[in-house]
Amino acid sequence: MEFLNGKKRFCAVGLDVFRPYLKKCHELGVYDDLILCDARSLPFRPMSFEIVLCIEVLEHMERREGERLLRAMETVARDQVILSTPIGKQNPSYDANPYQEHKYVWKPVQLREFNYMLRGSGLRDIYAQGKLLASFPETIGLLLFFALWILSSPLTYKHPHLAGNVVGIKNLKNPKRTSTRSCS
Repeated sequence: MEFLNGKKRFCAVGLDVFRPYLKKCHELGVYDDLILCDARSLPFRPMSFEIVLCIEVLEHMERREGERLLRAMETVARDQVILSTPIGKQNPSYDANPYQEHKYVWKPVQLREFNYMLRGSGLRDIYAQGKLLASFPETIGLLLFFALWILSSPLTYKHPHLAGNVVGIKNLKNPKRTSTRSCS
């Protein structure tokens, strides 16, 4: 969000279930408001925001919880929901954050069932344990990983089933979804 709204061109409300992350966001000063809550229970009225941005959250929930979150985001957004999620990798907890563990790996076909237009980036599983780059020393493996990620992205952009990460966009804007509510 620091990159997206560093110049405060739009109203941004952030939420997280992990208090230290909210503290860091507060220090950065890019949000107009921060809310400590679990995304599985969004505390917003329908059509509260023009755009709902959900970055690297779905994979931290069981599938049914993620499906409920997708529907809830579509309820609180007026125009668009944008999400990103890894495809095919699992993370253990880190940052002393018990919520970081990946609980479900989403497949592009599942997100398309919710009518998301998908674009991929990177190549799936190129740095995972026992995979292509795991036999290289860590520094060389990381450099190769980033090079392969960037070089493979033009292919996976159009073929997200091969990607390591996807961005999904769902446009909701239609005449029945208009609202005059602002973020001020």
